[in-house]
Amino acid sequence: MNSLQYAISMEYDGEKYYAKQAELHKGTSLEPLFTHLANDERRHAHIIEDKFGGLPYELSADSRITEFKNVFDGIPDYENEIQKMPKQLELYQEALLREKESIDLYKKMGAEAINDKDKQLFAFLVGQETLHYNFFESLISLVSRPEDWVESAEFGLRKEY
Repeated sequence: MNSLQYAISMEYDGEKYYAKQAELHKGTSLEPLFTHLANDERRHAHIIEDKFGGLPYELSADSRITEFKNVFDGIPDYENEIQKMPKQLELYQEALLREKESIDLYKKMGAEAINDKDKQLFAFLVGQETLHYNFFESLISLVSRPEDWVESAEFGLRKEY
């Protein structure tokens, strides 16, 4: 199995992972988020398959990730969500780890690529997975801050968020 075949397999595994998370969180605000990420991973796999098959492909970023900037808008009262918060945080942390592994792998594959077209493909994939990584990092920060906040609001410097 060469690096492109491995990358295709990994992207499809990512699609399955996010699709499963969407199913597990059906009816919550997490469902559209994970559905979008599953679709994104499938799109990445198709780009790599086209490259591997010698077909034309386009390295266009999916700007729809910005749709999820307001992922917490419209959440119903927290009485049902409070019990899910730790599970959400763990889920985000696991997804963050997977995205980091993808970034590291694609960087390595890009460094080992022998032609500019392959290097460009892996650089594109690193950029896409970095968007996912940054997104999960932001979610983790938003979800965990209320529990980590120990400073008095009266004193000290606090980060904007």
